[in-house]
Amino acid sequence: MNVIHAMLIRDAMPDDWAAIWPFLRRIVAAGETYCYDRNLAEEQARRLWLLEPPGRTVVAVDADHAVLGTAKMHANQGGPGAHVATASFMVDPQHGGRGVGRALGEHVLAWARAQGYRAMQFNAVVETNTGAVALWRSLGFKILATVPAAFITQCTATSGCTSCTVICECPPPPTNPDMETYRGLSRVKNPDMSPCREGERGNGGTF
Repeated sequence: MNVIHAMLIRDAMPDDWAAIWPFLRRIVAAGETYCYDRNLAEEQARRLWLLEPPGRTVVAVDADHAVLGTAKMHANQGGPGAHVATASFMVDPQHGGRGVGRALGEHVLAWARAQGYRAMQFNAVVETNTGAVALWRSLGFKILATVPAAFITQCTATSGCTSCTVICECPPPPTNPDMETYRGLSRVKNPDMSPCREGERGNGGTF
């Protein structure tokens, strides 16, 4: 399929849900990429996907204003973990392989950097979702850990499991080595909060 060049990524509006729900329902029901209930009800799905600020949900649309895909982004955790972002993505399967996922990924990374997040972490990328894993790695993400048998696929009659992959993207360090940016605010760097490096982990954390 050809890459879609005339693509706009904008904030999702309530009226976009009618276009999002059919492919979101199809992806969730397939049970191959998301840790959502495969019988997820529409109203619950709407609450999960269309976020209120400070979270954000966007859609990618073509020149005819058709919704091609969508992404939601927010802090991965609260409190001491609020400096790390996370995001989720859904691309209409009819438009897969046309650059929609990459465009959404680049947009979300730019948003996270602009908001001052220190990193972005994807908590559960299914290992067999090889297209997504390859895309995130091409955008600079690093695989920090793989949890064996953490995801049961729907297509395996023996309830075989694949793995979830945790990915983290570390933005460049601040220009001033004595300062850091935290959610858009500059402050004196805490020496105990160094940027993450591949392979490092704290007590049960990612960094």
